[in-house]
Amino acid sequence: LDTATGAWTAVPASGRPPPKRDSCSMVACGEDYLLIYAGWSGRYDKTNKAVAPWLNDVWLFDIGASTWSRVAQPSSAPMPRFGHSCTVLDLGGASAAESSVEGIEDTTAGVEATFAIVAKDKHGRQRPAGGEDFRVDITGPDATSTGITDNSDGTYTVTFSATVAGPYVVEVSLLDEDLPGSPFDVTVGPGPTDAGNCTALGDGLTSGAAGVSQEFSVLTRDAFDNATDSASSQVKILMSGPESVPVAVENEGAIGQHICAAEPQASGTYTIEISVDGQPIQDSPFTCIVRSGPLHSCRLDGSGGRGAQSSSALACHSESRATSLSARPTSRSACAA
Repeated sequence: LDTATGAWTAVPASGRPPPKRDSCSMVACGEDYLLIYAGWSGRYDKTNKAVAPWLNDVWLFDIGASTWSRVAQPSSAPMPRFGHSCTVLDLGGASAAESSVEGIEDTTAGVEATFAIVAKDKHGRQRPAGGEDFRVDITGPDATSTGITDNSDGTYTVTFSATVAGPYVVEVSLLDEDLPGSPFDVTVGPGPTDAGNCTALGDGLTSGAAGVSQEFSVLTRDAFDNATDSASSQVKILMSGPESVPVAVENEGAIGQHICAAEPQASGTYTIEISVDGQPIQDSPFTCIVRSGPLHSCRLDGSGGRGAQSSSALACHSESRATSLSARPTSRSACAA
């Protein structure tokens, strides 16, 4: 009803409306809501006591959203009635000191996490409607995506997500006053290991010497380049070429690194295939060139004397079974480095 013009206008509404009734009470809750309580339904059956004409239900109409919703009541609600009066006491809105944060916990990179804010008045009772000005601030190693949904029943759903693993601080406040427990410490952990984002590095990946241990590292990462716990990833390495070479893999734990060591005994060209959880990592397979091993001993054989032509033989032997070198000089033998 427009009181200035005296004209009635039908207001479209969504949600389940309250059942038809008369002799009920209807009061305004601030400027945003109308509340209907109890009344007479007109339904009466003398043979069925379950069908009673009087009511004690409570309904709320959101004026701005044009939406009906039923208000849950405790078991101690007043008896059904009609022809009564009803008054709304304004308790001053939600209290930061009495409101609460529920369900906030650690989460995973790239996963949308949720928690709830429950608005309560200064007596600790949950507010029946929304409209409170709660604020959520999240700080940490990544800019987070945050959203707050007003459920219009005194609860608010907060969603947030981050792609960089690490420690975060979540602050929840109402009118610049922190709620109990705020700020909260939340840890964002790495997501599942993504083989396509894992890498290998180190000189031993592309070159080495026969008979000499060569090392390289495999770095395990999730889809957002966070280091993943090495223990949760199955790293498999195959080194093949002139011979099949076993590769020892040492798990370095949560830093997302595996130290790998191999000791080929024959020189030549090898292929190193690396997979994580059954999938090849970036740039796999790798080509590794193993050269002949270093010299480690010299032996002078034969006899000869001063001023005489020597028939001695100089033989130098490598640590590698694939490498040997011999020389037979025509003069006095010498081995110098």
